[in-house]
Amino acid sequence: MNSPDNFNVFLKDKKGQEFDVFKLLISAVVAVVILGLLLSIINIIIPPAQGNPSEEAGKLVQSIVNKPAQLQETQQVTFTNGKNINARGISLATKGYIEESAVCLSLGDFGERAGWTGGIENGNGASISYTASDSLQAKIAAVCDTVSAIQNAPNGDYFTSYIGSSMKNEWFQSCECLQDAEGKCCFVALKRTS
Repeated sequence: MNSPDNFNVFLKDKKGQEFDVFKLLISAVVAVVILGLLLSIINIIIPPAQGNPSEEAGKLVQSIVNKPAQLQETQQVTFTNGKNINARGISLATKGYIEESAVCLSLGDFGERAGWTGGIENGNGASISYTASDSLQAKIAAVCDTVSAIQNAPNGDYFTSYIGSSMKNEWFQSCECLQDAEGKCCFVALKRTS
């Protein structure tokens, strides 16, 4: 009994239907690998679109709302004329877990740059809008914590004590959410990409 011949007969035999399923499985695996390679090449040639600032800010706050003193940043987002971020959209992204009044928006690194309306620096911590004609690349940084933890930070400087130097206390000193001693504040600021 010659076993290699029996195996070859099995492969050619119509009764060896399992082999057809095996060939199909191999073909599917090869197709998935080729598709993965093609998609990675396409992403290199045509980078994916930069995120929508409003959506990215909402997702960011939603991801950190229950992680006190944990600063996180988005990937690069693109601001074009009329793009904005607002406290209502962020509150909705958290499904109401964070009230609009608990969100404070700052222009952050762009506080001195023309082409913006809103931001706590301009007396409106509930909204930031980009009004310039060119596009601008930025990152969005956010941190949430209780008002009592913010107000009782060592040396009275929450950001230096808990976050580091990437966000500044003066960006958020006049936020309305700091008035509610029992509440929570989520600080959202714009950061330079480099």
